[in-house]
Order: sequence, then C-alpha cells, then structure tokens
Amino acid sequence: MKRTRLLALLTLCVAALAAYALVGSTLGYAFSLGVRPRANRLAIVTVSGGVGVLMADEAADAGVELPEAPPEAQSRILERIAFAGARNPVDVTGQVGNDHAVLDVAIDALLDSGRYNGIALFYSVSTLAPNTGEKNVASALRVREKYPHIATLVVSALRPEQREELEGEGCLCFTDPSRAVRSFAATSTLVVVLFYLIAQMVGAGQLIKLLFGLRYEYAVGIVGVLMT
Repeated sequence: MKRTRLLALLTLCVAALAAYALVGSTLGYAFSLGVRPRANRLAIVTVSGGVGVLMADEAADAGVELPEAPPEAQSRILERIAFAGARNPVDVTGQVGNDHAVLDVAIDALLDSGRYNGIALFYSVSTLAPNTGEKNVASALRVREKYPHIATLVVSALRPEQREELEGEGCLCFTDPSRAVRSFAATSTLVVVLFYLIAQMVGAGQLIKLLFGLRYEYAVGIVGVLMT
C-alpha cells in the first residue's frame, strides 16, 4: 500500500513538471515585453519561400494555426508583386530589396483582415545591411504602432542596438525561425495550459485526499506546491 501511494505521488510530481515544461522559458521573455496573444492564429511574411515552408511545418507540429489569407488580401499583395506567394506564409521574395514597400503592403493586407493574432517577419540577414536594416526595423515598429494588439515576431540577425529598439517597443526577436514559432505557440496557448493546471490541481487533490486521508484543502495545497 505504501508503495502504491509513493508511486501515485511520484506520478503527480512528474505530471506537474511536465505541465510546467509546457510553459517553457520563452514565456518569461514574451511576457516581459507585454506579449500575450489571445489565440494562436499566426501570419508569416518572409523574404525566402524555403524558410516559410520550414516555419509552416513547425507551426503544424506546434499546433499553431496559419489561416489562409482571404482573397481580398491576396489580391492586394499580388497587385503589388505578381510573383509573390500570397496565401500564408507570404513570400515577398528578394524583390523587397528593390521595393521595400511591398513588405508593408503584405503586412497590412494580412492584418487588416482580422484573421491573425500574431505576425512573424523573417528578414534573414538583411537587417544587418545599413539601408535595408533601417527599413526592416521601421516596418516591424510600424506593426506595433498600427496593430498594437498583434504579437510581432522579428526573425533576423540583428545588431544589439536594433534588438534593443525592437524589444523596447514590444517586438519579440529571434534568429531561429523554429524557435520563433514555438515561442508563439507557448504564449498563445497559455490560457489552455492554465485551465489544464487548474483541472490537474482539482483532480490530483482528490487523489491525494483519498490516498493519504488528508483534508481536501491541504491536498490541493500540496499539489500547488509541487507544481511550482
């Protein structure tokens, strides 16, 4: 009987640690910048179709939704750059180097649709170039100003002063596209995780009460301590 009780308590500890791991270290980073997306619908704009595919695959694995851009949004993008990939992920191609405004057109077309709670902007290493870098940073800051409710993820190699400026306005900055998507998944599903943790505390509290004969309040308290 004692072995059964010990095994049950160990199982609860493992479950608590697993739930805690779901939140991940990126939550502290995101929340410190005030980023709390209400849902997990992400728009992706890239200068490279290949990276867009990689991020889409990561989104599928992480449970992040990539709603297709509505026809009106696709038309706005294709009117500006006919050979862009306009569905989501949106690939503005290297043409952004000649006509940087296509990036803002794509961003507005997607976010004006109201389908998304976050946007990931993949710039590759272009932000390190003096002229292009200034424009890339300006585009991301423009998102924060025009769409303050949208989580803005910048995926690019950045100079320290660029990162500081972007983070100062609430942009999340990454060099790894996969980590950016996973971080968005973690922050956007926090509400689900919290409900899971509450349910776990209630159920586990009942189990400890039955196994150890404790008062229910004490049992729930023990579970709460284990979870932290």
